This record gives sequence, structure tokens and C-alpha cells, in this order.
Amino acid sequence: MKKSLFTIFLLFLLLLASCAGREGPGKTTDPVSETAEMTAAPETKPETEPVTDPATEPATDPVTEPVTDPVTEPETEPETEPETEPVTEPVTEPPEDLPVEYAPAPSTATPGSTVTTHPYAIVPPLAKNPDDPLGPITVDMEKYFSDVILHPTENAGDDYLDNIIFLGDSRTYGVKVYNQWYNFLKNGLDTKQVWAPKNGTITLFDVLERRDCWIVYPEDGTEISLTECVRRKHPQTIFINLGINGVGYMSETEFKREYGEIIEMILTESPETKIILAGMMPVTASFPYNPALGVCNYSIARGNVMVAQLAQVYGVKYLDLYECYADETGYLPEKYNGGDGLHLSGDAYVKMMEYIVTHAYQ
Repeated sequence: MKKSLFTIFLLFLLLLASCAGREGPGKTTDPVSETAEMTAAPETKPETEPVTDPATEPATDPVTEPVTDPVTEPETEPETEPETEPVTEPVTEPPEDLPVEYAPAPSTATPGSTVTTHPYAIVPPLAKNPDDPLGPITVDMEKYFSDVILHPTENAGDDYLDNIIFLGDSRTYGVKVYNQWYNFLKNGLDTKQVWAPKNGTITLFDVLERRDCWIVYPEDGTEISLTECVRRKHPQTIFINLGINGVGYMSETEFKREYGEIIEMILTESPETKIILAGMMPVTASFPYNPALGVCNYSIARGNVMVAQLAQVYGVKYLDLYECYADETGYLPEKYNGGDGLHLSGDAYVKMMEYIVTHAYQ
């Protein structure tokens, strides 16, 4: 028994010695603490990302988003408006060119009337004077209208004058006004030879709006149409001086159509009546120009060409009162100025009557 215990003791010592040899020299261990370490819960360290040396990391290309071209709208040609002719405002100043030929308004004349189909004369464009664009221009009326112009004659006397009816605008109405002092015609201010509306003037727009003119018929003082006046009276000769109210702003077509309707109406109602179309007289150099009306010696000269063309178309006569009055500069002399540069003085009407009887329609 004692031998067995001794053997166990020796084994124990050998075991201790072997343990001491494993821990190294000079180190002692506490069996309790060692046991505690063996039984304590294992210590856990916080997980950390493994540190890697960038030099040892395999090189990888950075992940990049695929580059895409920005979406662009397809280029389109800008839309262009179709080319159109520019719109022009009506010209207030009369155009310089005259047509070669212009047919009169549709005829309302009865069969057998004296309306002709003579074409208008071919007149070159009337060029303005660059130094005086509103001033007079030279037109050789004799060259183009010798067949209708009334040329100088012997003095036809009072009998000839007494058988003329005067029809027109305010410058024609002046014949009646000055007759009370000068007695060109019979009966002074009560003459029955001047046909006019109540306001004393006929305009071509009266014809445009009413298709006729309204006249105070001097035989009885009633206001009736010009058509009815002609039908009642059947004048031997009618002297027409129209156009100053309209020549500056009416188109050539309007001017000729409305003026032509008056001529045609007279010829229809009284085919035997002789018609004299008087040219418009010039204005003075001092006459103030109004663009809205367009009255100046250029537009007057151009209007007279149209009046002479109408005389050719309808087979009537043209009296060149522009030539009668114009001085060497082409203007109306101041001695014939009635006060405003447009209307006429008493002396101007004396000259008119002398010119009429010495350029008679025979």
C-alpha cells in the first residue's frame, strides 16, 4: 500500500516537472488561475476589415458608368413661309404711266347712239420734273389729240355762247357767280345756263355713289337727276369742266369710268347734243399742296390727258383750258387767282369766255 502511494507521488512530481519545462524557466503558474482561464468564456475581438496592402492588391479598373452621347433632337430645316408678293397700300399719288389703251365702262347706251369705240391715244409716261415734282409738265397735246382738240376759229359771238350749258365743279359754278357782274351770259345771277347741285359743285364721286348727279334744274328750281335734265332740255351744246375733285386720289380706272358715265348718259338721252370736255386749269405756284387731295399741276396735267382720251373714245371735243391759262412756267398767273390759288378771279372768267368763242365747236 505504502509502495503504491509512493509510486503515485513520484508520477505526480514527474508530471509537474514536465509542465514546468513547457512554460519556460522562471515561470510559475497558479493552478487556480489556470483553471479559471480554461473555464472563462472565450474573449471575442471586434471584427475588423482585413488590412490589405494596396501594393499587393490586384489592380482592378474602376467601375465606370458607360458613357452615352446626350440625346439630341434631329436637326430640321427651319420652316419658311412661302414667298408671297408684298402687299402694297393704295398709292395716293397718281402713277406716272398711262395704259396704251383703256376700254370704256360697259355701255348702257341705246342702239344707234353716237358712242364710239375709238382706242385711247398712246401717250408716253409723263415724267415728273425732278426739281419740281408737284409742278407742271409739258405734254404735247396737239401731237396726240389733234383729232379732238378745238383749234382756233373766228369769234363765234354771243349766239354761240348763249346756246351752251355749263356743267361741272365749283370752278365752273364760278361762271354763274361772276356773271352777275360781268354778264357773260343772259340774266346775270339768274342765268339758266349753269347746271349745278345745291352746293354748287359736281364731283366724280357723286356719280360713283349715286350712278348719277343731282341738279337744281334752273327752268323751275326743282332738284332732279342730270339724266332727267338732259331728257327735258336736249341742249345744243354742253360744256363739261370736271375732275379737280378726284384727279389727285382717284385711280385712272375710276376717273375714266365715272367721267365716261356722264358722257355716255348725255349721248344716250340726247344724241344730237354736242359735248365739249374742258381741260382742267392749272393752279398757282403759291397753292398749298395737300397730300390727301393730291391736287397739283402734275396731277392736273395727267388728268387732262385722261380727259382728252375720253374725248377720243366717245367722239366728242376737247378744249385745252390748261393751255389757255398757264404762263411760261406752267402755273396759273396770280392775276387769275381767285384767292386760294385754285379758284378763279373775274378776269379769269372773262378770258375763259373769250377762249370758248374763239375755239368754237362748229
